[in-house]
Amino acid sequence: MFLTSLYGELEAKTDKMLTVSHSFAAYMGAYMKNPERIGVIPNGYDERRFKPISHENEVAQIVTVCRLVPAKGIDLLIKACAELRRKDRRFVLHIIGDGPIRPELERLAQEQGIYDETIFYGYMLHPEEMLPFFDIFVLPSRAEAFGSVFAEAALCLLSLIGTDVGGIAEQIEDGVNGLLVPGEDPKALADAIDKFILDPHYRYELARAAWNKAKKDVLAEPRHPGAEKNIYRSRSAGRRDPLRRPAPRSILNSELRGCSRRFGSCMPPTFTWTVRFADCPKFLMRSASGLKIRR
Repeated sequence: MFLTSLYGELEAKTDKMLTVSHSFAAYMGAYMKNPERIGVIPNGYDERRFKPISHENEVAQIVTVCRLVPAKGIDLLIKACAELRRKDRRFVLHIIGDGPIRPELERLAQEQGIYDETIFYGYMLHPEEMLPFFDIFVLPSRAEAFGSVFAEAALCLLSLIGTDVGGIAEQIEDGVNGLLVPGEDPKALADAIDKFILDPHYRYELARAAWNKAKKDVLAEPRHPGAEKNIYRSRSAGRRDPLRRPAPRSILNSELRGCSRRFGSCMPPTFTWTVRFADCPKFLMRSASGLKIRR
């Protein structure tokens, strides 16, 4: 409730807000009077970090990378893999990441009888160094603003499976460059993974299509700070709506100096406050002086 009410307050004090996907822009827009003031700049990536490696695994290597919290749906993935185990499918499940529910997930893997097939790595600083050696990337999120890791896995030439929620559907076209499954459905998830296990050629074709899409959509377009600089320039070039109440200068204080260092000469004489939303606007805080950007 607090976050949704925050969108309207931000709208009254900003010229434009940015988010990473059209789905999250639509979600925010439902709580705003002028949703057209929401811009979308998808996350960008450094191509040099992702290097596909030719390999042939005799046993299917399934991987997921995320913070271990309920929203990521790793419990659904474990249950889906247990279903595969009952079909006598051969696989190894690699879970890269850490979080508060890791002990619960480890117990679930034991209860489902796949603990021997599951490896919990914990936190890893550069998982992209290992991703090219796996085969299938799966993340059955319950909510996802963008899902950057899908693009990262695609750039490592992995086949993709995700749930049809949030920004994931903007990255995966079902049956074209990956597979989409309904949320909260371990059986459907197991069937999707099974398709890739049984048909390596199909798996590779979709992985190649995902790689091509990621190269085209994620790497081809200029990303921030360049795209964000254009936002500042466009706002400074236009006339401010006289009916809009300007943001109090007390709001800006040290954040203005920080933004000036970041964007340099592109900052207009009259500061235009742009807020970028990622997966969750947790960098925002309330204070006595108004709304601040937490650096």
